[in-house]
Amino acid sequence: MNKEFFLVHKPQEGRLMWKGWIIHGHKHNNHPQKFPLINSDNKTINVSVELINYKPVLLEELITEELEHIQYWNNIKDEPVYFPYMQALE
Repeated sequence: MNKEFFLVHKPQEGRLMWKGWIIHGHKHNNHPQKFPLINSDNKTINVSVELINYKPVLLEELITEELEHIQYWNNIKDEPVYFPYMQALE
């Protein structure tokens, strides 16, 4: 996969200068609907410890070819929700 990501503590710090995917922490589990593990609407990946089950996660597990097809992923324990067109292809 050939993608660029912006890594930042607070997601709002990168949004003004970066339009691509942002990998961030800070939000923890305070706003799970707005800051889930993966939110494709905002192009954010939230690696706060509560969302990754307090364990290290390989970037390859989050940044895969499927990333563009994931609509929403609440936390590492749940299954990701794919865009409807991807479900039709299965």
